[in-house]
Amino acid sequence: MSNEDVLIARRYRVEDGKGRHLYVTICADPRTKTPYELWVTVPDENKAVEQEVRTAVTMVAALFSEARQGGVPYSKLYKAMEKVCYSKASIPARILRLLAQNCPIAKAEALEFEYASQNEKGEQRVEV
Repeated sequence: MSNEDVLIARRYRVEDGKGRHLYVTICADPRTKTPYELWVTVPDENKAVEQEVRTAVTMVAALFSEARQGGVPYSKLYKAMEKVCYSKASIPARILRLLAQNCPIAKAEALEFEYASQNEKGEQRVEV
């Protein structure tokens, strides 16, 4: 098992507008140290009344994770999500705030630049 097979994660408890708590887990990319995967757990998620909330947050988490695994830089993805987050009180908006708290965009851009620079140097060494 390589270091890239193990993800370091942090779990956050988020209160929704109805006083319920959701749990958001943010896993870091082992290479860039920026958010890489999201998981959201909704209490009583199998109950019919929770399906709307579960659908919304699970969709955000799944699309975020798929985009990151597909190579989209965190900073680019975050900015795109922020542009379409119209309700600042929504659960997706709270997830965005958690992402920014976990890894601020300025820090993410620096980490992504550093990784790209190191990767580029590594590729140049192989060519020589």
